[in-house]
Amino acid sequence: MFLKKVFYIKCVYNLAMLTSSSRENTTRDENFFILLVLDNGTKRQNVEQAIQKTGVCNIIVSKNIHKFLEENSDETIMPWLILYDLDNTENNIDTILTVKRNERLQHSPLFVLTSDPNEPAVDECLCKGVNSYI
Repeated sequence: MFLKKVFYIKCVYNLAMLTSSSRENTTRDENFFILLVLDNGTKRQNVEQAIQKTGVCNIIVSKNIHKFLEENSDETIMPWLILYDLDNTENNIDTILTVKRNERLQHSPLFVLTSDPNEPAVDECLCKGVNSYI
């Protein structure tokens, strides 16, 4: 199961590199990171460990997107990829619209994490601008 998570994260990373090809700097530095938006402690820890095992980039974890924006007001801090958990307690559509309307975040690929790809919320998120789901 853990190796499957690592495989998915590597796939997401590769996709992020392709969709972010217009960005000049592709080396690993403090501005190259995945934003992980999860409010479930156990799930957050599992996904974070899977990403860290790949060694492909830095991770910033936030309980919600609004908190990330408040805590990181520096305009140069832009995630290369946003992974958002559909099971978060916040409103999914509000979060997606916030990402798509924010100048810093709107160009970052946005993926939702779900345990049930047939969930109606997945289709709704895709219609609102989410790039894909895992």
